[in-house]
Amino acid sequence: MNILDIGITNQATGFANVAPFVYATMPGGFQLADYWVTIFGAADESNTKIIRVTSFTRASVNNYTSVSSLASCLTFEKSFYFDFTNQILYVHFEHDQNPLTDNYQYTVISGFNDSKGLIYIDNIEYLPLIKSIPSIAQQASIIGYDQQAYVDGSVVLENAKGIMDFLIIEKVYGNDASLFYLDDDDIVTDGKIKSASSTIDIQIQKSLTAPETIQTVLENTNAYQAVLEDPNVLIPLASFYIEKRDFTLQDVTISVQDKRKAENPTIPSDTYLSSVYPDMHDSFVGKPIPVHYGAIRELHCTPLNSEAVGDVDFKAGELLTSFGTIQVSIDDIWTNTTTHTSLDLPTATFTLATAEARDTSGAVRKCKLVSPIGEVVTYASDVIKALNLKYLGIPFVSSFYDLTEWGIEEAKLETIGISIDKERPLSDWIKDIQGGANIGFRYEITPDGHRTIRARENTRASSAFIPIVSIFNNDTLPIEDDPESVFGEVKVKYSKSYESGRTLSVLDDTYRADVIANYKQYNRLTVDTFLTSSAHAAARALNDSLDFSVMRPNATIIAVGSDMLSFKIYEVITVELEKTDRTYFGTVDALILGIDPDGFTKTNVLKVRIL
Repeated sequence: MNILDIGITNQATGFANVAPFVYATMPGGFQLADYWVTIFGAADESNTKIIRVTSFTRASVNNYTSVSSLASCLTFEKSFYFDFTNQILYVHFEHDQNPLTDNYQYTVISGFNDSKGLIYIDNIEYLPLIKSIPSIAQQASIIGYDQQAYVDGSVVLENAKGIMDFLIIEKVYGNDASLFYLDDDDIVTDGKIKSASSTIDIQIQKSLTAPETIQTVLENTNAYQAVLEDPNVLIPLASFYIEKRDFTLQDVTISVQDKRKAENPTIPSDTYLSSVYPDMHDSFVGKPIPVHYGAIRELHCTPLNSEAVGDVDFKAGELLTSFGTIQVSIDDIWTNTTTHTSLDLPTATFTLATAEARDTSGAVRKCKLVSPIGEVVTYASDVIKALNLKYLGIPFVSSFYDLTEWGIEEAKLETIGISIDKERPLSDWIKDIQGGANIGFRYEITPDGHRTIRARENTRASSAFIPIVSIFNNDTLPIEDDPESVFGEVKVKYSKSYESGRTLSVLDDTYRADVIANYKQYNRLTVDTFLTSSAHAAARALNDSLDFSVMRPNATIIAVGSDMLSFKIYEVITVELEKTDRTYFGTVDALILGIDPDGFTKTNVLKVRIL
């Protein structure tokens, strides 16, 4: 069955101080002291509803880090810990924030399933109201790495008796929605739920004790109520953001979208303003202030006071860690300067004396930096981490990232140098970075909601074997040649000058003769990168030249089984494409380029490239 979590936003109130800068509140159920009922005759207004807090934010956009213990919360600023057993939320506020005056919010989950029974997971009820779920198909580009296949669609929930009317006043926009799969075959009448790792006790009742409003939507009188004590048997399928909701008297439609699409501001966000720089020429006003990462060949410098007289202040961006060499253009010849003063790396600004900054007519000369360094990065993926922190407030911690996979994959990447100098969506810059490293890679949101990367490597070890009997379409399996992915030469551009726009390049034609002989192909693949050295560019060109010198067939495989639902793009698998009486393609390794898991049918449509 499919299991759905959606996030409900609540205002955080009632904080009590428990340690320096650490406050606690009880956002869930509460128990009314018994003397109010037994002595004073008051109504018992106790609320025993169990909740799970999944996020905490300030002003809706400043994310706090979830930690696994109160001790960690006491240690780390801007963190939160939810004590599930005692239903207490602890928050370590920034040391310049007042928890009593700002706007704080927490998110709790509301759960649903598509079976005929009410299910409890960690004592949280999951109502059997799902009518349909969105497609969670994803696909990657094999050549350009610029294909961001977003996972989006709609979840339709039953609302015939008004069960979901409570959502009308709830705040769900922008919150998380997570989809899981729970194998129906694992729930059996002897009160056990079986998983690959363990057998877990549950409770099953044939007569439901649910409220009447829920009972009315249960069409099957033999529906069960199950208590799932170990949520780890759930298979994560996808993680979304909630975009909007639509109501009818019959159902509620919740539109969801990929987190990468929701987390997509236009960057850089700061521009040159006349109110800040009143003596700036009009041609620069309103232009973005660039953000730089890594070593860069050349950067253009913007004059801040060109309309005044005397010395000229220049700015190269938001921040630098090294200016490199400062040059001005004198009679079309770039010349090193000697009068630069007021050098300030945090603001990337400096001042040039009039004699060097202006020509004889008083006009400001062109100015550039040679070999400057922006924020220091070790790997290409460091830029994505830095952009997420700067523009989304997302730190590189386990609450938001799959640190294990990220660490393994980033070690395969080299450094890059890039200037974020044009206003574009964050996703567009990330697409360029994916393809602009020494090896193409993919930035994505994992099914359990964490950010990760994965390099595209044909030599990656196979992670699974799919036998022919597990392939639903084994008799009609389509396998197609891909002539558009064959190239005789690969040209890699690198080390861009952000003053002239020109790049350096290397050309690899190692396999040109083989490609011409085998496929009659003369095509050249041109790759734009942010690599900073000729050695890294040459290695990228050779790697792509080898990869695209052979025509590799593509196949669409419909894999059957609950163990087939968790494959990842750029994972390598071994596929049995042969029968006892026919070898066909044989047993081959294949690179996964597309996935489309369906928990209802227990199938996964895999787009693969046979290696």
